[in-house]
Amino acid sequence: PLLGQIKNLRHLDLSSTVIADGDLGAIARLESLQVLSFCDCRVSDQNIEKLAGLKNLRELYLAGTDLTNAGLIRLAAALPNLQQLDISHTSVNSAGLSVLARFGEITHLAVGKLNLQDNDIRLIGTLETITHLDIGDNPLGNAALKHLGSLDLAQLGVTGTGITEAAVLDFLEDRPDCEVLMDEN
Repeated sequence: PLLGQIKNLRHLDLSSTVIADGDLGAIARLESLQVLSFCDCRVSDQNIEKLAGLKNLRELYLAGTDLTNAGLIRLAAALPNLQQLDISHTSVNSAGLSVLARFGEITHLAVGKLNLQDNDIRLIGTLETITHLDIGDNPLGNAALKHLGSLDLAQLGVTGTGITEAAVLDFLEDRPDCEVLMDEN
């Protein structure tokens, strides 16, 4: 495909498109690519391995794909230097969260709609490089915020959770510069 011939392409958004297996091979040849979005595409775990050659890739958006825990493991092995990762609304579950520690430079993480519980957030709270976190649309309560105490967050998304305004205000006492995105009352 023609796509693989665009050598200096840095940003590619294929969200909500139909991607054939051969297309991922062409994308994998885009060595200058820094940002890649497959949101709401039928990208499977097996195809994730094809992205291993994208050593300059810093942002990867996989929300709404067929990614599972196994695919996340492959992704961490192939692209450990990712700085931004969105795995919202995938099949990754709490067992897969331990893999996130393998992304040593990750600063932005979105894990919405993964059916995470308060205790699942404990693993995310150990990722010291995280500055922007979206845990929205999970069945979380106020206890989830206690697990994020060690993070120096600039932004936290909690929309669609059971986290209360009072808990957010308490959380912000130690982080007055953190922007919190939450549901309006």
